[in-house]
Amino acid sequence: MLGDLLAGQGDPRAALKALRTAGRLQPAEPRYLRKAAALCRQLRWFDEARETLERVQQIAPHDAATHVEWGLLALATGDEPAALRHYEKAIALAPQDATAYYQAGMLYRRQKDYARAVEYLRQATRLRPGYSEALVELAKVTPIAFMTRRLRPSD
Repeated sequence: MLGDLLAGQGDPRAALKALRTAGRLQPAEPRYLRKAAALCRQLRWFDEARETLERVQQIAPHDAATHVEWGLLALATGDEPAALRHYEKAIALAPQDATAYYQAGMLYRRQKDYARAVEYLRQATRLRPGYSEALVELAKVTPIAFMTRRLRPSD
């Protein structure tokens, strides 16, 4: 997609313009605006990301990927409880999507809830075999969970 290409070339404003144009051309398709919101979040343009996600929510209120993006935005702005609520909502909407489990697992790890981190990261790897990021993080957090006695060997 042109927006991804332009973002990869270091032209975020042109990428946003392309993504918004795609969103206007296909107003029932939330992915373009969701990608625009992700780009705004990465650029730390949080208000613009929030406004864009609100538009996406109107188009597709039950879109799990949008809730994952809301979670990432909440985390970027320091609101861990909201991030977790959005990840859990994404999981409820799409229980076969590994991304929400991965993001929730990473947040649990950050909160030092290692047993839950292991649980969620394991589920991410079950749902998407070969999910390298989740496998690496699971390998890191599992020994910590054992050392802090928050995970039993039978788990």
